[in-house]
Amino acid sequence: MCAQIEQGKLKVTDDWFLKMLNQYKDLVPYLQPNATGTAVEPAQNLFSQGQAAMLATGSYHIAAVRGLGAQFPIELVFPNTSDGNAKYEGVYNATFILGVNSASKNQAAAAAWIDFLSEPENAAYYANETAQHVSVKDVDYTNPDLKRLSPWLDKNTALAARFQFQNLDVRNAVEASATAVISGTSPEQAAEAAQKIVDERI
Repeated sequence: MCAQIEQGKLKVTDDWFLKMLNQYKDLVPYLQPNATGTAVEPAQNLFSQGQAAMLATGSYHIAAVRGLGAQFPIELVFPNTSDGNAKYEGVYNATFILGVNSASKNQAAAAAWIDFLSEPENAAYYANETAQHVSVKDVDYTNPDLKRLSPWLDKNTALAARFQFQNLDVRNAVEASATAVISGTSPEQAAEAAQKIVDERI
């Protein structure tokens, strides 16, 4: 859907997007006051101390939360708001992406670095130290959190839709509409403001 917003085939003022923004509005009573002004580090700290029941983020924050002293089991929850017939069981962000800049004068060195990081032993070190599953085969996960969350590797998941945007201005406008709703703007107003920016950029 995000790619289609960018192509002008769908709009954030359409009913399907307004429904999603209204779901964000429904969450507001369960968020801490001034939630949109909360920085990442304080949110991690509240969660690690048990003062927040949920940290609305991804697995990439597990290592930081553990570093703050969290001793409790951590699980991932997919916020499924479908009628029970969801196409996917969750979403993922591919955080272990390696590439070589085509304009670089050091492509050979970059390619060698990618080869090094793509070796299962080296990828495993990265994974286990950062509590992040990687897209390299035959990696031995020893991190307890990664072992517990490994069933997610076999679930039917989709790449997070926001990563389908190619225009950063469009992406920022669409994402900002949800933040605006959390801060008190009506879903309709937030969608109209975002669509105005999308229309200017496509």
